[in-house]
Order: sequence, then C-alpha cells, then structure tokens
Amino acid sequence: TEKKNFGVFSYNVFRNYDYGSAKGIDLNLEQRGRMVNTMLQYTYSIAKANRSYDWEAYSKVNTGEPAPTQEHLQSYDRTHDIALTLYSVLPFGVRMGITSFYQSGYPYTPIVYSGNQAEEGEKNSERSPSYKDMNITFSKYMSFGDYKVSLGASIYNVLNIQNALDIYYTTGDPLNPGSKSLENVGLPWEEDCPPGGCTLSNSYFDTPWRLMPQRQINFHVKFEFN
Repeated sequence: TEKKNFGVFSYNVFRNYDYGSAKGIDLNLEQRGRMVNTMLQYTYSIAKANRSYDWEAYSKVNTGEPAPTQEHLQSYDRTHDIALTLYSVLPFGVRMGITSFYQSGYPYTPIVYSGNQAEEGEKNSERSPSYKDMNITFSKYMSFGDYKVSLGASIYNVLNIQNALDIYYTTGDPLNPGSKSLENVGLPWEEDCPPGGCTLSNSYFDTPWRLMPQRQINFHVKFEFN
C-alpha cells in the first residue's frame, strides 16, 4: 500500500506485493483387526509469509514502513499434528473408543521489556504451549422387543491436562504475566511495592478462563424404535 499526494489531496494505491508458502506432508497408518482397530495420523507442515493478512499493509500506510521482504512463520502454523484413534469391543458387548491429540503451539511475537519500556521481539519467534488431549467413550446396546437402548459415557480430557486457550506474550504462559506485571500486585503499604504503591489486587491475574476445560464426564441414554 502506497500513499500518493495530489496537491492538497492524498490517496492510497493498493498493490499486491505479498507472498507466502505452505509445505508439508500427511501420513496415515491404519490397523484393522477382529477386536481392535487403530489409526494414526501425522501432519508436518510449515506456513510462512511476509505478511500475516491481506490488510496488514493498509494499517501501516501512514507510518511509511516498507513491506517486509523476508518470510516469517504465520500464527496459524502448526508444525506437528498427531491424532491417534483406537476402537475395541470389551467383554459384555461394551464398545470403547479412545482418541488422542497432539498439536504444536502457535507462533507469536513476544513482548520484551527494556527497563520500563515494552517492545516487540522478533516476529513470531516464540510458540505457545502445545495442545495435548485424550478422550474415551463407552457405549452398550441392549434390545427390548421392538426397540434398542444405548447407554454410554464420555470422558473428555482424561488426563486432566491444562491446555492454554490464551497466553501472555511476555512469558508465553496462560497464567503468569511476568514479574513486570506483578510489580503492582499487593497492598499499598507493603514494603516491596513500587513507587506510588500497589494498585492491583492479588486476584487481578487470577484468570482460569485462559485455560481450556478440565476433565469432564458426560452420560447419555439413547432409544431407537423400529
């Protein structure tokens, strides 16, 4: 995007100088048996571009910042993506399914403090914590005359893993904003407060909504009529 001047008037010229690339490979491995079926899926990919989105240049037209000439990782890049599924029939006709996931974290631009001044670090040079999850389902079908009944239970996040939904760009952690942000937490008369006193309560950075849901157990009953 270029800003042009015409007398006392000015206008913007949009030109597409942006470019990017996405490369990767998908692998699938499946095993079928009489009692157990298993599938393993793996994706390796790298997504890079010189800008993050189409209109990024428009927001910088007044600053005169030139278009970047080097590609960098995009925020939607996930280098490794693994999914494992397993299905089996247990005694008494109980069906069981297990799904497990692993995904690399997303790239982000860190915030670095130089004294009291916050500055952006290298573009998308850090990654958020990776995503890990495991779910298990159980189901049992029973027949009663002309209809069937299905009883089941689903356990989500079996291992009760704390996955980050959002992070602080100063630390890459969903709950810890960093020592600089914590300086103002406390009571005004405490000795370790900075000049001017503490201004934030001890619960200010207590933000559990930055984490994905913990372990959940759901039960269900389904009726099927002929």
